[in-house]
Amino acid sequence: MSNETINLLSQLIQNACVNDGTINSGNESRSVETLRTFFNDHAVDIEVHGGVENRDSLVVRMQGKSGEAPSLLLMGHTDVVPATGSDWEFDPFGGEIKDGYVLGRGAVDMLNLTSSMAVALSNVIRSGFAPEGDVIFAAVADEEAGGVHGAGYLVENYPDLVAADYVITESGGIQMRTQDKLHLPVCVGEKGVHWAHIDVEGTPTHGSKPYRSDNALLKSAEIIDRFKNYTPPVKFIEGWNTFLHALGLNEELTKSLSDEHEVDDALSSLDINTASVLHACCHHTYSPNTLSAGTKVNTVADRASIGVDIRTLPGTTEADVDSMLRDVLGEYYDQVEITYSQNEISTFSPTDTELWSRLEKISSDIVGDAELIPVIAPFGTDARYFRRMGSIAYGYGLFSPKISYEEHLSMFHGRNERVDVESLDYSTQLFEQLIRAN
Repeated sequence: MSNETINLLSQLIQNACVNDGTINSGNESRSVETLRTFFNDHAVDIEVHGGVENRDSLVVRMQGKSGEAPSLLLMGHTDVVPATGSDWEFDPFGGEIKDGYVLGRGAVDMLNLTSSMAVALSNVIRSGFAPEGDVIFAAVADEEAGGVHGAGYLVENYPDLVAADYVITESGGIQMRTQDKLHLPVCVGEKGVHWAHIDVEGTPTHGSKPYRSDNALLKSAEIIDRFKNYTPPVKFIEGWNTFLHALGLNEELTKSLSDEHEVDDALSSLDINTASVLHACCHHTYSPNTLSAGTKVNTVADRASIGVDIRTLPGTTEADVDSMLRDVLGEYYDQVEITYSQNEISTFSPTDTELWSRLEKISSDIVGDAELIPVIAPFGTDARYFRRMGSIAYGYGLFSPKISYEEHLSMFHGRNERVDVESLDYSTQLFEQLIRAN
C-alpha cells in the first residue's frame, strides 16, 4: 500500500481549512498550495482560481486522446467544519496516523476522497498512461457553506475549465453486507435546500405591562410549534427497498418502512442515527434552527426572525415549497415576510449510465462481487452545480468494512473523525482504475 494518500490526507487535515460560514474563514489556499506542490513535477495543466482572498480552488486537467470520449471530473473539497478540541479524544487538526487510522477533522468529510483522487491521478500521470477522454481533478473551496466561493465560482466564471460529462464527488461506497450480497450505496442525488427566514412583526411596549401586547417573540414560538407538529408527506426514491435490505433490517420492518402509512411509526423502533437518516431520505424536512428577537429584556419584542432549514425531495419545485409553508403557517402566512438565503431545488442523476456500470465493475474487482444501490443525500454537495450543467454526477468512494455505515454517517460534522488506511487504499485504487477506463 502506498503511503502517499495517507500522508497527503494527514497534511490536509493539519492545514485546518475551517469554514465557519463567514466569507473570511476557510483559508483553503493553504491546501491548494499543498496540492499544487504535490503536482508540480507532473506534465499537466494546473490552474488556481478564487474570487475571495485566501479561498482559492485548484484545477488539474489531463488531456485525453480523443475529443469524442466522455470527460471525467474528480472533485473534492478542501474546507472542513469547525471542531471543538476539548470534545474530541485526539487533536482534531493533528492529522495523527495511529493503529491503522488517520485521525482528524475531514478524515471522512471529505479530505479522504480529495487525497485519494489526487494520488490516483498522480499515479496515472507518472505511469505515462493517456485515457481516451479528458480527466479533471478539482480541489474546491467553500463546500461546507454552500460552495458559492468554490464549485459555484468555478462553474459561473470558468465553466469550460471544469465542465465534464461525468462527475464523482462525495459520498457513498460504504460496504453494506447481507447474507447474500455486498451492497455499495451511490449518492445519485440530493435534496433541495431552502433556507427560509421568517420575519415576524410585533408592537413594542414596556415589558412590565405585557397584557394583550403584540409580542413578536411569542408569535414566533407559536410558529415554531407549528413546524414541530407538521407531518410532511412521504416519498420513496428508486432503490429504497434494496437500501433497507442492505441495512440488514428484518422483512417485517422493511415492509413497514416501505409503507407511507406505517413508515413514521416504524422509524421510532430504530436507533437515532439510522432513523434520522431514513426519515430524511423519504420526507421533506423542516428544522427551525435560529431565532433572534427583541431589543431589550424590559421591552416587548417588536420583531423576530426565525431561520428554517427546509430540505425537499426530488421533483419538488419552489412553488411547492411555498405551498407547504402556507400549510404549516396557516393564518400566520399572510402576517409574516418570508425570504430565502438559499433556495435550490433537488438534483438527481439517472443510474442507467456508462459511469454506473464502470463503478460497479471496478468496485467488484477490488472488494468482490458487489451491487451498487442508489441513495439520496439528505445534505447538500457540490454535485448540484454540475447536474445543472448537464453532467451525470455521483457521490462515491470505496471503503472497507472496518467502519459501519451508521458510524460512518455519525462522523460527518461529528466528533472523533477517522478513516482506516485500507479504505484510503480502496478509494485510491477505485479512482485510478476509473481514470484508466475513461
